[in-house]
Amino acid sequence: MSKLLFVVNGAVPSPVGDGVRVGTWLWVETMLGLGFEPIVVPYRLPPASFATLAADRLRLNAKGVRVCDDLADRPKEAWPRLSLVVRAILPLRGVSCPHLGMDRAVLRGIAEREAPLVVIAYDTAAVAVLPGLADKWQCIAVLVDLPESLLESRRLGIHQMKGIKWWKEVLQLVGMRKAREWLIEDIGCVSAVVEHAWVHAEELKRRTRTQVVYVPHCMPGPEDPGAVNQEPEHADSYRLLIMGSLKGATSRLGFEYLLDQLLPRLRAVCGSLDRPIRIRIVGHGEMLASLRTRLMLQSEVEFGPFASTREAIEREYATCHAVLVPIPVKVGFRTRIAEAFAYGKCVIAHSANCQGMPEVVDQVNAMCAEDPGELAQRIITVLGDRTLRQILGNSARQTFLNHYSLEAMKRSVEPLLKSIISLAESKHANRVGSGQ
Repeated sequence: MSKLLFVVNGAVPSPVGDGVRVGTWLWVETMLGLGFEPIVVPYRLPPASFATLAADRLRLNAKGVRVCDDLADRPKEAWPRLSLVVRAILPLRGVSCPHLGMDRAVLRGIAEREAPLVVIAYDTAAVAVLPGLADKWQCIAVLVDLPESLLESRRLGIHQMKGIKWWKEVLQLVGMRKAREWLIEDIGCVSAVVEHAWVHAEELKRRTRTQVVYVPHCMPGPEDPGAVNQEPEHADSYRLLIMGSLKGATSRLGFEYLLDQLLPRLRAVCGSLDRPIRIRIVGHGEMLASLRTRLMLQSEVEFGPFASTREAIEREYATCHAVLVPIPVKVGFRTRIAEAFAYGKCVIAHSANCQGMPEVVDQVNAMCAEDPGELAQRIITVLGDRTLRQILGNSARQTFLNHYSLEAMKRSVEPLLKSIISLAESKHANRVGSGQ
């Protein structure tokens, strides 16, 4: 069985959690399903992750997957705020990433010990550790969003920050202005790039000679087939569900758009419905206090606890009529849309969310609009027509099976992995033949 090293930035794969934890768990499932032996290497875990590391390790071990935590607890800056200032003034690789050389050496030591055929790195920071291996191992970079798209979201949302948070955001924006150049430099050393957002994959193809493959970000489907296309019976209100991160830059812009643009227009047209509208927000991370306060003052809005189990997630989808994605920013792949599709839910989204997901088509498997007035009207149309919700939900479920399911990801990834492993085997045979 061929060994694969799987370097994951800032997280340990898990079937439940944020997009990185779930996404990398499905990568592990894909590797196992294709007959490979993955070894997970968490890279620079945040302090909160160490509380669940033992349980995460046991869960992976139960699937026959080993965890190597040599890179999990890397040196942290003693003065993180001062380091932001230094990076902003001197955006040099050695200054911004002072431990990168050491991290690359540690990863090389792991590779020498484990002797994998291929090394796969998930996320930009983990990809930065790969160039130290390119002389001996075939490497694959897995990307979700490009640095400039994340920077654009933070730039657009900087007005939401006050006091020291504003200064911190400014310093991060300035200090990261070289991130795009560094990424292109890093992926120039790898054998292939898997990009989970179509628009970013197309952009990378124009900017690098490295092979770039678009593979949609897959999501787990419901464990209970009966959970597909469910909605509440005899509810006293129409329930819209917003799922996902509460703290990210794009999410913050989405909540601001909901408050300032969408809700006023929705209130103007909701009188045609036979029931009031409720918007339920469920997600992970700590929301900006000013946004949370404003949202809690809205009579239509309620907050639910983080859905930390598959059962809780299924319950949230079963008790809503549609899923709302009001994020107005053109950033990559929206895992919350893919997950809603898995449950056969009707999705109503700002058109900006379709940029990285060409499989999402307005009035075919979702309802999309850019203008807030038009989006509000789409919401009214969907909530007032159960048959339309079922048609869109069924189409969404089929899109999930064809593009976003684990089986779809296996079909997309298998030829790439096999071709890279074939190169690795040939390279290894040449080294053995030459006595290296």
